[in-house]
Amino acid sequence: MFTHILFPVERAAQAPRVIALVHLLAAHGALSVTLVRAHPRMPESDTLHAASAELDHLAARLRSDTIDAHYLLEFETAETGILDAAKQTQADLIVLMPHARHGLDALAHPSITNRLLTSATAPLLIWPERLPETSVGDFLSLPGAAVILPLDGGELAERALPYSVDLANAFGRMLLLVRVTPDVTLPMSIVAEEALVTPEILRAEQEEARAYLTQIRERYAHDLTTPIQSMSLTGAPARRILALAEAHRGSVIVMSTHGRGPLARAALGSVATEIIREGATPALVIPPHAPAPLARTAPLMRPTEVVER
Repeated sequence: MFTHILFPVERAAQAPRVIALVHLLAAHGALSVTLVRAHPRMPESDTLHAASAELDHLAARLRSDTIDAHYLLEFETAETGILDAAKQTQADLIVLMPHARHGLDALAHPSITNRLLTSATAPLLIWPERLPETSVGDFLSLPGAAVILPLDGGELAERALPYSVDLANAFGRMLLLVRVTPDVTLPMSIVAEEALVTPEILRAEQEEARAYLTQIRERYAHDLTTPIQSMSLTGAPARRILALAEAHRGSVIVMSTHGRGPLARAALGSVATEIIREGATPALVIPPHAPAPLARTAPLMRPTEVVER
């Protein structure tokens, strides 16, 4: 699991949730925690003193629970400050509690979370603001809760598999593999790879999805101490994944960014971004620059690969 965790803390009101999340993660292994707050420029002395006092108090509160905790003040933009702190502390997990923005505010202040999805060098655990503090205790503990892993058949999406296996084993929960393909009832105006997507192509994609999930399930079953199941769905990927998570309360969605299959390239926007923006389920996101964990199994053989004997 994770051992060096970075918690960006924007305001004092986040302290109770930080404490609850640290305790949740600490229950599954020793860890070192660094709290960080970024200021775009050196603030006035009163502001600097107040920020330092808040973080120092929070770190001391965690240390009183025998957790190794420290804090940093970074005088950079939020994104740069978080990235610098992650590098300095060798963080292997960044926990984000993004403040939801809407309307003109969202246009004036682009999401730090969205930028970190592409620039971070460590996995991001994103805890939705709409979830109450008390819901931390539900994380992978409620009956039916699962580690939900969306896959699209690509190698980039599969980079999240080892993280999913670790979470399922650590919390004793089922690993649920999911692949969502377009519905045959979608308008035939969908275009992918410069070719019209016909109902026959979509049906073939769905058959391939089921066969692919079976391969992954069989390949990783021996790495798990908990059940592994798979589910092939049709429809809009983000909506179907969010609905699945809502039906399995207490779950976590694990996914890699930029893992796109042939048909998904026709869709506008990012599935990961939509899940984070619209969902009320914690998400563990593996950015493209995060180090790939050591593989537990041989890579999956793909139809296009040729093996020389």
